[in-house]
Amino acid sequence: MPKQIEKEIECLYKKLYDEIILMKFGKQLPSYRELLQKYDCSRQVLNKTLQKLRDEKVIKVQERVGMFSNLKTTKTHKKIIFAHIDWACEHIKYFGDKLSEYYSNRPNYTFIEMRYAPGPIKTFIEKLKDSNADLILFDMEDFSFDVFECMGELTQKTIFFSSSINIKNINAIDSLPYMTGMLAAQHFINLNHTQIALVLSEPRLFSHRERIYGFLDYLKLYNIKPVIIDCKIKSGFSSAGMTLDFMNKYLAENSVNFTACFALGDTSALMIAEALKNYNIKIPQDVSLLGWGGEYIGNDEKFNLSTISFDFEKTIDVTIKSIEQFFASGKCGIKRIPPILIDKKSTTSNNRKTKLK
Repeated sequence: MPKQIEKEIECLYKKLYDEIILMKFGKQLPSYRELLQKYDCSRQVLNKTLQKLRDEKVIKVQERVGMFSNLKTTKTHKKIIFAHIDWACEHIKYFGDKLSEYYSNRPNYTFIEMRYAPGPIKTFIEKLKDSNADLILFDMEDFSFDVFECMGELTQKTIFFSSSINIKNINAIDSLPYMTGMLAAQHFINLNHTQIALVLSEPRLFSHRERIYGFLDYLKLYNIKPVIIDCKIKSGFSSAGMTLDFMNKYLAENSVNFTACFALGDTSALMIAEALKNYNIKIPQDVSLLGWGGEYIGNDEKFNLSTISFDFEKTIDVTIKSIEQFFASGKCGIKRIPPILIDKKSTTSNNRKTKLK
C-alpha cells in the first residue's frame, strides 16, 4: 500500500476513533455517504479505515442497517472535550496543544477538541449533551439566559474556560477579562497619558465586552473619556485585515488626537501599528500601543509589542489541577488567574518625540 494512503488511513482512523469514543455505546454513526462528504476522503481510504475499526471491534456493522459504536470504556477512563469557537485564536490553540500534549501521556484519559461556529450555539450544545464525555472544558462566549437554560444539567460536568462568570455552584477558570481592561487603563495613567484611544478591533463577544467595560470604567475614575474607534468587526475571521483597512481609512479622515492606544488583540494591535506607520507615526515614540493576549511574547520577528497577557504557565497548571479536582470530587469551583502586563518600551506622554497631526 502506498505510504500516502497509509498516512491518510491513519489520520482518518484517529479522527473517527476520537468521535466514537465520545459516543454512547450502541449509537449509530453517520452513513457511509455522509462520512465521505464530512472527511472529504476517497472510498479506498474510508473503506480501509472502517475495516480497521471493525477488526478492532471499535464499531459494529449491521448489514442494511448501519454502523454503530461498539466501544465500551471503563469507569476509570476519563474523556475530556475542549470546546471552543472555530476561528484563528492563538491563545486557545496554545492551551489546546499544551493540554493535548499533557493528556496524551496519560493512558486513562482521552482529550479531544470540538469547535463551534460563531453565532447561535444551541445546536452545538445539543451535540455536547449527546456525547459520552466525562468533562467539558468550555470556552463559551454566549452567556445568555436561554443558552444556560439549554445547557441544563450539562453545567454539572462543565468547567467554563477563560470566562468571567460568577454563578453559584459553577466551575470555571476565570481569566478576569474585566481586570484586563483595568490593567490596560492603569498602565496608560501611570505613564501620564490623558489622550487615550480604545480600538474595538474584535467581535463584541462576552469576554471582549468585559475588557471594554473594565477599561472604560477605570478611565472614568480619572475623568478621562477616551476616543473610541469602532472597526465594526463582526467575526474573528480576517479581523486583523479588516482592522488594518479600517484604520488606514480612519487615519486618512481624522486627526490623531491620542498618545496612547489599547487594542482588543495583539494581531489587531500590530495592524494598528502598521496603519500608524503609514502616516509617519512611530510606536512607541509617538504613541504607546498596548495589545491583549500575549501571542507574540518572546517573538522578536514581530513588533516589540506591549501587551496585557494571559499568565500562560499558571493557566495550564491551574486548569490541569482543576480537572483533577473535578474528577476527584465532582467540582472545582471558580479559579481566578489575573492577567499580567508585558511592557516593552512604552513611552510616557511627556517623552513623545514628535507632534501628531
